[in-house]
Amino acid sequence: MAKVLEGHVLTCSALDCSYNDERCCSAPNVEVGSDHPKCDMYTTAPVERSSIEPMISGCAISECAFNTSDDCRAAAVTMMPHSGHADCGTFRTA
Repeated sequence: MAKVLEGHVLTCSALDCSYNDERCCSAPNVEVGSDHPKCDMYTTAPVERSSIEPMISGCAISECAFNTSDDCRAAAVTMMPHSGHADCGTFRTA
């Protein structure tokens, strides 16, 4: 069985995001915003997709149970559509 690294974005159901590649995120990395668990990489503009699974490179949601010193410690992360952008569907309050 393959090891899943903490904080990897494994799935994304925001189908209109330019980084969405068959429900997988192809962003070079992902940052999660500070006012709510919003994916800061979400865009509908043309992008260059990465061939590796992105990691959460920064999470400013201090009240998330998976946040340790602004690092995501979730085993896997899922992004979901929300109000014209994508949010971290793995977010859980501490």
